[in-house]
Amino acid sequence: FDFYAVTGTAGTHNFLATDTQGTIPAGTYGNVTFTANWIAKTDTVYTIAIYKMNTSGNYTNVSAIEVSRDDGTTDANLEVSYNEDYTSIFVNGMEYSYDGFKVDETRLPAATKVVAAGTTVLNVYFERNQYTVTLVKQEGIDTFTVNGQTTTATIYYEAEVNIVVTVLPGYTWDGFAVSGTTP
Repeated sequence: FDFYAVTGTAGTHNFLATDTQGTIPAGTYGNVTFTANWIAKTDTVYTIAIYKMNTSGNYTNVSAIEVSRDDGTTDANLEVSYNEDYTSIFVNGMEYSYDGFKVDETRLPAATKVVAAGTTVLNVYFERNQYTVTLVKQEGIDTFTVNGQTTTATIYYEAEVNIVVTVLPGYTWDGFAVSGTTP
């Protein structure tokens, strides 16, 4: 907080001093009350800790990306909002987003008040997009799996995809034909 002024009442007189010194009006008598007035700082430091889901679909062993900001208002909540599809979060007007991720709606941050000591941390979680991989058996294919699943598997953005194909005798492998969207 920054000092703003001292206000007071002395008997029937009110006064305001906008520095550290003030004058009690002449002729004042009775009890004297002083009140120091403070204004909340608008450059208080806080940290945004951003966690990005791992390719296994959880937050185990994930280190935070820490962003230090100095635009917090002491004793006020951070202004947090999201775009319509939750691909971005806005904290005090600054946008945070990552390709292949969206804000984890099951872990939205609670109202977070900025403390004067600069120790406030806002935790934000981004979940990975998921994609369905479906294999269609064609002539000459004996068996196939995708990440250990037959025909269909759900894959997280940037995760490794393992496809194992066994070709019938008399056929040779010619590759994959991909249709649909790819991340």
